[in-house]
Amino acid sequence: MIRFSSKTTFKFCCLFVVLVAVFIAPRWEQSRTETTLSWDVSGYYMYLPATFIYHDLKHNQFGDSIIAKYHPTPTFEQSYLHAASGNRVMKYSAGQAVVMSPFFFIAHVWAKNSATYPADGFSFPYQICIALGMMLIGLIGIFFLRKILIIYFKDQTVSILLILYLLGTNYLNYIAVDQAMTHNPLFTIYALLIYTTIRFYSKPSYGSALSIGLLAGLATLIRPTDIVCILIPLCWNVSTSIDLKSHFRILWKQRKKLFLAAIGFIMVAGIQLVYWKWVTNQWLVYSYQDQGFSWLHPHIGDYTFSYNSGWLRYCPMMMLAIIGLIPFWKMKTMRLAVYLFLFVNFYIVCAWDIWDYGGTAGRAMMQSYPMLAFPFAALIEWVNRRRIVMYIFYPICMLFIYLNIWWTYNAHKPNLQVYNLSAAYYWHMLGRWTSNDYDLKLLDNAYSFHGIPHKFQVIYDNDFESDSSQNK
Repeated sequence: MIRFSSKTTFKFCCLFVVLVAVFIAPRWEQSRTETTLSWDVSGYYMYLPATFIYHDLKHNQFGDSIIAKYHPTPTFEQSYLHAASGNRVMKYSAGQAVVMSPFFFIAHVWAKNSATYPADGFSFPYQICIALGMMLIGLIGIFFLRKILIIYFKDQTVSILLILYLLGTNYLNYIAVDQAMTHNPLFTIYALLIYTTIRFYSKPSYGSALSIGLLAGLATLIRPTDIVCILIPLCWNVSTSIDLKSHFRILWKQRKKLFLAAIGFIMVAGIQLVYWKWVTNQWLVYSYQDQGFSWLHPHIGDYTFSYNSGWLRYCPMMMLAIIGLIPFWKMKTMRLAVYLFLFVNFYIVCAWDIWDYGGTAGRAMMQSYPMLAFPFAALIEWVNRRRIVMYIFYPICMLFIYLNIWWTYNAHKPNLQVYNLSAAYYWHMLGRWTSNDYDLKLLDNAYSFHGIPHKFQVIYDNDFESDSSQNK
């Protein structure tokens, strides 16, 4: 059992994240596609150098030189040619660039005053400032998650949940290693949105209403599908559908504040519309081109349990959060908001046709973790009232922590493969730290023989070293 206060646990979480990010897996010390500003991150970030360094947001003519020098992706995949306008359109929306911008400007001042690093947007100052800045954003998320949970649950429960979230889920990877991905700031934005929503319903004010609108707009600007976050403030304090009429009557009385929230939402989320209009002369552009959704056939099984990259298969700790939805039913204050949001968001995540999300399917659920913290904490408190159940629950948690650290470590080391696995390879390698060429055979078939077989008969043997027939 955790006996430390949640404040002490939060300090431990901060120290552990810094230890992993700075001393164990510093991405900024890597190069090419392994560094901070690579793959998807380079696409989120590309708005900043395009605007403030190269002044070429429409044509991205600098892109090929960046690829040739830093190799963040094999080709310039961050934008594509828009046929109607003849300009290049960024594939990803601009929200992540907005979050990164303070750290970009710090790095740019550093690079411009350095005789060592070029001020080109991708040299070392930019890599390290973006990484450490986004790590700081993640720590703010943990801080506000604690402030939220302490309102509804015991301090000891909050301590346990923070430890399980940090050490036992893929949040460790996205706050300490791949911190520049969108899922890390979205976790923080959702925690802030919940905290601000609680304050609004406790004492409605124009400030909290505007904050709700700005946060929801920023989440939508980062990932348009996260517009679903508006369900949280709209449905908070509703326990059943029967209460909806009286609930919306209360909201109508606060309509001036809600109107201000809507303005804040439009101001932030509308940045993307303005960008599209300026670059293409169209207000709406689907920048993912041939990638889309299967709304009538969501990939629920594949997304959740596949050996390829299933969320709960590679992050089993979150199965406990799902189980926690049962005891959480008794918490009426935010019941409808939690259940409705989790259902709609999970459906959207599973409907995406690239359901493996590039090999890390679980990352698409990261922004849901602040909401899933409520049922998870409810389960922890239910367990702590039953001593026999505790003897089963906490060893399982320790096992899941081990598996998460195993996954996180090997995801960034060449020891063994952790994505696109077969069932045979998964079960053979689960929890192991080394592999060999024989193990790789399990990726193609269910059997792999190690060593030299006994009781066999040689029918024919030829090493072809002395075979001169090819010279005749």
